[in-house]
Amino acid sequence: MTTSVRVVLRKSTELRGACPGLDVAYAGGTDPSTLSDRIMWHGTYRRWMPVSDWSSCRVDIEGVHDDWEGFRIWLRHHDPTRGMLIVRFGSALLYDSAAESDRIGETQQEQPELEFPHVFWTVENSELLSLFHRQSCGIHADEPLVHFSFLACNQCIDVISREPPTFSGNGG
Repeated sequence: MTTSVRVVLRKSTELRGACPGLDVAYAGGTDPSTLSDRIMWHGTYRRWMPVSDWSSCRVDIEGVHDDWEGFRIWLRHHDPTRGMLIVRFGSALLYDSAAESDRIGETQQEQPELEFPHVFWTVENSELLSLFHRQSCGIHADEPLVHFSFLACNQCIDVISREPPTFSGNGG
């Protein structure tokens, strides 16, 4: 069974001053000068269950590392007996990070069985992936790229990659 959620941005006059460029996002295109003001990437979010006992739980992102060892996300379970889970991408082409409190988007449930919290998502019809293809002049257009999204209690990370990540640590 696939569960999906459609991300819908709030359109509020109170947010207009706090989030410049919000109306541009609704205008049918993305003005690159407003990308730092993005709230949530449009697309169809689908539940992904790569580590079943970590999928529907509360976690925090302890660290994001992009260095000679590759791109890694360190997840800490709210249950202290569960340890850490390390998400490792071998081919992350792009990533985007925001504090959870900066993600002021609303979700409209398309299926009633959708429940939060849920950590792991893939995004179809991804606005972020479309933007990546435009900015890279289409050089990756023939590659099967995937938009992965990690929605934790304290931070949200979006990753564009050629392949799914691997998982390790004492929680994986």
